[in-house]
Amino acid sequence: MKRVLSIILAVSLCCCLASCGKKAGPKIKDKTTSATTTTKAKIYNPLTGISGYSSKMVDKKPVAVMINNVNGGGNYNAQAIQAGVGEADMVFETLVEGGITRLLAVYADISKVGQIGSIRSARISYAQLAAGLDAYYIHCLADNKYCSTGYRSGLGLVDLDLGSNASSLGKRISNGMATEHTLYTFGDKVAKLIDDKYSNKKIKESARNVYKFNDENNPEQFSKSAKNIAVRYSDTQTTYLRYNSDDKKYIRGNRNENMLDYVSGKKEKFKNVLVLFTSVHELPDHHHMKSELNSGTGYYFSEETYKEIKWSKDGETKPLKFFDTDGKDLKLNAGNSYICITDTSNKSKINIESAPTTASTSTAQ
Repeated sequence: MKRVLSIILAVSLCCCLASCGKKAGPKIKDKTTSATTTTKAKIYNPLTGISGYSSKMVDKKPVAVMINNVNGGGNYNAQAIQAGVGEADMVFETLVEGGITRLLAVYADISKVGQIGSIRSARISYAQLAAGLDAYYIHCLADNKYCSTGYRSGLGLVDLDLGSNASSLGKRISNGMATEHTLYTFGDKVAKLIDDKYSNKKIKESARNVYKFNDENNPEQFSKSAKNIAVRYSDTQTTYLRYNSDDKKYIRGNRNENMLDYVSGKKEKFKNVLVLFTSVHELPDHHHMKSELNSGTGYYFSEETYKEIKWSKDGETKPLKFFDTDGKDLKLNAGNSYICITDTSNKSKINIESAPTTASTSTAQ
């Protein structure tokens, strides 16, 4: 019996030793634990709400360019030789003198744009618009009575005057027009100069991500129809924006024809059109005009529809902002915008043509 017990104890001891000598097997990962994935966040153009914006441009200032817009016919039809306007993220138009307007074309990333112009002088309302966006301000000379070098400096603008301190950016290109209509610049040249001279400059916080946008794949429509728009500035200046149902954008034009880019031949198309009403008046010299940029009402057009809005600018160096009539931030549809600033007296003269009530396949010509 003792011998049997000894054998049993010996066998048990061997089994224990063998078990202790085995290496632990690999741990099995809990199948309920989610795997960690890295998704690259989309970067949106702050002036259009369109994705695919370069991460290198996130902290950069935009560039605002003064564009000639006079149309006196013949050798004084600057609209016929405009370039780069349709590629702008935002375009502002208002009166400067004698019933004529100019444009301020704003680019979040100007390196993507080719020829831009023709370029004319700085004016006070446009300098204030550029300052609100903390933009580099490109122009050729200025109205030195109301928009002098000292005034522009006081706005905090990085001032690129093609007639003086940034002349290397400008090039006179013969286009059949009078000499004052022949000055252009180029996006890659502007971007290079900024990188070389101002690489340490970043956009100020008040101008960062000013505008709100709807999802680019889900634009908003409104209850009122607006196929075509005619915005009056003066007896001699009206801007026409005609809806193109093919790409759901408004094409800029004058009374008889669409605007075509002088270099590319493409139509100037805009996803959004905003018409803002304010006091636009002569300055004491009885020549230059000023648009008062404080607050007012307006219209917002997109997707062949429109609604009433409000707007404000809380100081010369503050950005122009848009609101719904209840005071909430206006959400724009993702895309570029054309912003018309005209006198309140023109509100009753804005011509808004409704879309036909029946289905139509026609597009703006």
